Amino acid sequence: MKIDLSKWGLNNQRLVFLLTAILTVGGFVAYYNMPKLEDPEIVVRQALVVGVYPGASAHQVELELTDPLEKGIKQIGDIETVQSYSYADMCYLLVSQDTKVPEDKLSENWNIMRNKISDIKLPSESQIIVKDDFGDVYGLFYAMKGDGIAPDRLEAFAEMVRRELQKIKGVAHVDIYGAQKQCINIMLRQDKLSNLNIMPAEILTTLNNQNANVYSGYYQNGDHRIRVSINDRYKTVDDISNLILQGHENDQIRLKDIADVRMEPEKVNRAEFLRDGQPALGISIAACSGTDIVKIGHAVEEKMNELKANRLP
Repeated sequence: MKIDLSKWGLNNQRLVFLLTAILTVGGFVAYYNMPKLEDPEIVVRQALVVGVYPGASAHQVELELTDPLEKGIKQIGDIETVQSYSYADMCYLLVSQDTKVPEDKLSENWNIMRNKISDIKLPSESQIIVKDDFGDVYGLFYAMKGDGIAPDRLEAFAEMVRRELQKIKGVAHVDIYGAQKQCINIMLRQDKLSNLNIMPAEILTTLNNQNANVYSGYYQNGDHRIRVSINDRYKTVDDISNLILQGHENDQIRLKDIADVRMEPEKVNRAEFLRDGQPALGISIAACSGTDIVKIGHAVEEKMNELKANRLP
């Protein structure tokens, strides 16, 4: 049987108007609530595992760091390939998941890999960093600078802003870049070392041993078992300056007597950020998958105005 749609529409005008109104309103609602990002999301099935082992040769890094990491990661079922590269002081491994792994399982596998790496016995001097967020899309960027504000204080303000922005619903990551890292420089006085017959290696050994965590035990007091703790870790530059060194003639000297100890910015800033030619900090914000970056942008702007009015100089 052939149906004449035109005739049916004319005979049922109210129903046609109702359906048209529903579809129109539904279209506007869907357009308003549909996900919007600055750039399209990219599914990255690779992660970068970086191992830092200061003072080790490339061969030592390969034996003690790269090889155990590679063997442990390959035990994970969904890992397809592991490419490793060893250098003096560091190594990195490029880990790829199988293309058949569903997208919603990628993060779970990266967490399994992190747990696996934490169970591997590695040198205590080494440090492992895992990066798997290459697919995040940063759609909001801010620059923070302060005339006359010390770099470390400006970084503290940026960290406060990061914590507040992280509370906004729909914000996935907030990263700060351009921070000028501080380091403690110990400048030994060669004339003092020569007069006291002290070798630099002895000072380095004392520094490493002094700042180590050691088990201090417990004290049994009747029915009470009291934990003994030693609070001798470095907290300030003065703590390091007042470090006592054992001389070769049963005398004791302080580190500040034979060296200048200062906290200074790193000489090589690998992530410098400038705003109008002046040093600044960059704040980049990534939205969660399936969210509207425009709405998140309005929420971030409101929070920024609130922070500038109440909590920032």
